[in-house]
Amino acid sequence: MYRIIINGTTDTYEYNELIKVFLKPEEFIVYDWTSDTQHTENADVTEYYDIIVDAPNGQAGNIENIENIENIANIANVKGIKNNIKRELFIKLKGLTGKNPPWGILTGVRPVKLTGELFEKLFDEEAVFAQLTDFYMVREDKARLLIDTYKYQQEKLTTVDENSAGVYIGISFCPTRCLYCSFTSNQKGPEDIERYLAALLEEIRYAGKKMKEKGLWTESLYIGGGTPTTLTAQQLDSLIAAVKESFDLSRCLEFTVEAGRPDTITKEKLAVIKAHGIDRISINPQTMKDETLKLIGRNHTVEDIKDAFNIS
Repeated sequence: MYRIIINGTTDTYEYNELIKVFLKPEEFIVYDWTSDTQHTENADVTEYYDIIVDAPNGQAGNIENIENIENIANIANVKGIKNNIKRELFIKLKGLTGKNPPWGILTGVRPVKLTGELFEKLFDEEAVFAQLTDFYMVREDKARLLIDTYKYQQEKLTTVDENSAGVYIGISFCPTRCLYCSFTSNQKGPEDIERYLAALLEEIRYAGKKMKEKGLWTESLYIGGGTPTTLTAQQLDSLIAAVKESFDLSRCLEFTVEAGRPDTITKEKLAVIKAHGIDRISINPQTMKDETLKLIGRNHTVEDIKDAFNIS
């Protein structure tokens, strides 16, 4: 069992995502500096391997009876503090577990976007490579893959119209939370979802109004999540209707509705999407192995995926 104490922060979410690259959830407990409340329930634990990391202005907190803590980092007031904490966690966990994850401290999505930001800042391919491998601890072959992908995208993508915009609309609800997920995802009842949707529709109308005032048009629109098809068919209809009323879609090249969980896809919901003229959905199996689906917390099977794909 690993007991990980991150001093000086009450937000341990991002660090949990990195730790889970090395350890199973039942193998570690994360504490923040404000209390001795453990973030993962584990009873009858008799042996701990302690890791402590100091964040800005870190304090020892209120954790008592911790023996043999190894202070592996003191990085208070360092620029980019979150990444520095993740680096120290990576180094220590690599040493303790013998694992060397190829993507270094990168978790979540959009590593190519990060690579592009580094190119805009450093203007030199080898400098970008060094930053990816040295600071972000990405393995060399993965760093080259990121750079090659970014260069290919720059070669193939056309210049963006300065008055165009990509619009993303998030539905932050899912039937269950997947083990690996780093997105905002909530498991809520109908009343909470309805309250969220009402506020979201107001924001859509406001954003659309401001875009029109500024002469902006929508080049791409993506309704993602969470899981948008967590909404009922009626709610989905109201959402898409508000989008079409609010944004200039006359030159929209892509309008996608994410339907990431086959256990939320119904014939009625697909009919709503089709009736609004949307011809692109995203069904995300994640894996075509039932054992893995169960392990990551998905309440559906491979056959459910096939059945959803074949709904007409």
